[in-house]
Amino acid sequence: MKKITIILLLSLITGILSAQTPEEIIQKHIEKIGGIENWNKVESIKMYGKLSNTDGLTNIETFTTKDFSYGTREIAGKHEIEFGFDGTNYWKRSSEGKLKKSNKERAARAKKSNQDFKSYLINYKEKGYKIELLEEDNIQGEECYVLEINRGKKPKHGEMVDDIIIIYISKETYMIVAVELEYIRGSFDAIMYGYYSDYKDIDGVKLAFKSTYIINEYTYKILADKYELNAKVDKSSIKFEE
Repeated sequence: MKKITIILLLSLITGILSAQTPEEIIQKHIEKIGGIENWNKVESIKMYGKLSNTDGLTNIETFTTKDFSYGTREIAGKHEIEFGFDGTNYWKRSSEGKLKKSNKERAARAKKSNQDFKSYLINYKEKGYKIELLEEDNIQGEECYVLEINRGKKPKHGEMVDDIIIIYISKETYMIVAVELEYIRGSFDAIMYGYYSDYKDIDGVKLAFKSTYIINEYTYKILADKYELNAKVDKSSIKFEE
C-alpha cells in the first residue's frame, strides 16, 4: 500500500512540475512563429491569394497595419475594395455593389481587430489582455492547449460586453490550430470557428497559408499564394467612398 501511495504521489508531483503556465505556452508559441524580435519589426502584412466559397475561387488581396486595412476582390478582371478600415470608419461593400460606411460599433471592433493584425498573443500584456488556461482539447486530431483571451469590452447591439476569444495551440508544434470567436454583422451574431494550417516562413516569421472559417452552415477558405511584410501602400490612393 505504501509503495502504491508513493507512486501516486510521485506521479502527482511530476504532473504539477510538468504543467505549463499560460505565459510559458505563449512564449513557446511566439518563439515557434519567429520570435518577438522579428515580429516587432513587422509594420504591415500584405497577402495575395484566393477566396474559396460557394461561388468558386476568387483572387483577393489584403493589406493590414495596426490602424489601417483593406481587402480587395477581383471582379471582371479588376480588383475592387470589399472592405476596409481607414483608422476611423469601417467600410463594407453592400449587396448593391457600393461601399457603405458601417456604424460606430463596427468601427470600434475593427479598430481592436487591427491592433491584433500580427496575433492576439503578441504583446498581449501591453494590450491589457487577460489569459486563462482552460482544459486541453483535441482539434482535428491534434492535442491542444486551450487559452481564453479576455480583450476587455466590445460594443454589441448597443451594449458593452466581454470580448472573449478562445485559441487552440498544438501541444506538439505550438502553432495555432484553431480560433473561436464571436462574429457580429448588423443584428446577426454567431460563433465563428477558424482553422489554420500550412505555416511557412516569411522573412523570419511564420504565417498560415491555409485558413478555413465556419459560421453556422457557411464555410469559406482563404488560400494564400504570397505574403509581403512591411509593404508600402499610399493610403491616399485607397478610396473609401459611398
